[in-house]
Amino acid sequence: FAFDDEASCDNEMSFFSRLVQQVLWLLLTKVVSSEDEVGVCYTRNMVREASELRNVLLSASSLRRVSSSKIRICLFTDAPPKLVAEVDREKVFDVVLADSLSSFTPRTRAEKMLLHPTTDGVQRERRLKVRSRLGRIRNLGKAPFALTLFIDDDTFFCEDIADLLRDLLRTTGTTTGTTTTGTT
Repeated sequence: FAFDDEASCDNEMSFFSRLVQQVLWLLLTKVVSSEDEVGVCYTRNMVREASELRNVLLSASSLRRVSSSKIRICLFTDAPPKLVAEVDREKVFDVVLADSLSSFTPRTRAEKMLLHPTTDGVQRERRLKVRSRLGRIRNLGKAPFALTLFIDDDTFFCEDIADLLRDLLRTTGTTTGTTTTGTT
């Protein structure tokens, strides 16, 4: 990223440091609502058309096919609900939630600049990537399950993971939620 001055750079680092602290706090203080509630979550943000939901739908469908039990599947997205319903005709997703970036309000000028679109090609791509990652990070703290595996939308499931997740939940205890992320 290019910064106007050293103070802007320091503000950006401070922003990310505060963000990481907030996410960790959310993860450590989340109360479990059900001992056996496990699930998989996806984040697909910056969706403009139905084709951009294709991979996440294929991945979630592969999980449904191999699951012996009904594992819960969640999608965080900024896609309009009508578009999601049109694409997800088989109701693969049990829960569809708004991408957490939509509720984020920048507090400083530096944060606003970082998230504000620009016409400069390189800066635009970098800012879009930051927006996407910020949404994903914020979604970690809003997972609707006691134990959540966040998965990239290019993951194809070949085996059932429900028992593995339930065993992991039993070994982690029942007073705090646990969130695990897949590869990025």
